Amino acid sequence: MSKPDPQRGALVQKAVNDSPYYRHIRMALTEFTETGSKLEMEVKPEHKNLWGTMHGGALASIIDSACGLATVGVLLETEAVVTLQLQVNYFAPVTQGKLTAYGKVVHRGRTTIATEAEVFDDAGALVAKGGTVHYIKARTL
Repeated sequence: MSKPDPQRGALVQKAVNDSPYYRHIRMALTEFTETGSKLEMEVKPEHKNLWGTMHGGALASIIDSACGLATVGVLLETEAVVTLQLQVNYFAPVTQGKLTAYGKVVHRGRTTIATEAEVFDDAGALVAKGGTVHYIKARTL
């Protein structure tokens, strides 16, 4: 079994930050380690719901992304992942500022990877927390 490629981090960061979805929702991968990720997103009007707070789907997106990107450091060159399950807990409404999400790998098995992420506002308050289970599959691209 070959080991994960440590240089993949820089390539992943560039690919993520250049992708249309991440640019569209203004989310960026700012740090990447073998077992974790850090993403940031500035709260903009297009992220808000009818009540002027950040839509839960936008918070779920940064959690799913932080978790999914955390898996890259423990994947082999021939592997990829897809999200099987996403669980989110919301703790406080967000109306403005910058959000920071930290994702980490909790466990890597033979066919799945469990992760978790925490999201903080720019005052350092925990606003959401969640986790994912990812299925490990053969890379096709």
